[in-house]
Amino acid sequence: MKALTLTQPWATLVAIGEKTVETRSWKTSYRGEIAIHAGKGLRPAGGQAGLTLLCNTRPFQKSLYKEGFVTHNHCDFDAEPTAKMEFGAIIGVAELYDIVPANELSQFLNERELAFGDYSPGRFAWLLRNARQIKPVAAKGALGLWEVNLQT
Repeated sequence: MKALTLTQPWATLVAIGEKTVETRSWKTSYRGEIAIHAGKGLRPAGGQAGLTLLCNTRPFQKSLYKEGFVTHNHCDFDAEPTAKMEFGAIIGVAELYDIVPANELSQFLNERELAFGDYSPGRFAWLLRNARQIKPVAAKGALGLWEVNLQT
């Protein structure tokens, strides 16, 4: 199966079905089931402090709270959420069914999807559906689409 590494909280948002469009600077001809891998690093989120700040902004906070990934309607990683945000693991599976230029899609998206991606010219919108969480499977991850032996 093909796999795609995403930084948190975007990996969790895809796995729980709250994010159905992943934006990338590249496209692929591949269509079909992909494993969603949550990377270990937090550089795109701005480290632990950036992740906490991001998770406390809407719509991130609302989407993560309703699925139990943050407590008391705010993101506090010192508290014990009912669901743990994983790092360095495959956490979900989704179907990649199409890829379109991101700027052609942005006018049709809701506020949540717009906040979750980068729809600037030259980027691509990877359209996902049928996302589901799976029991986390530790994995190193890689750039681009990569192969993983995963039984779902």
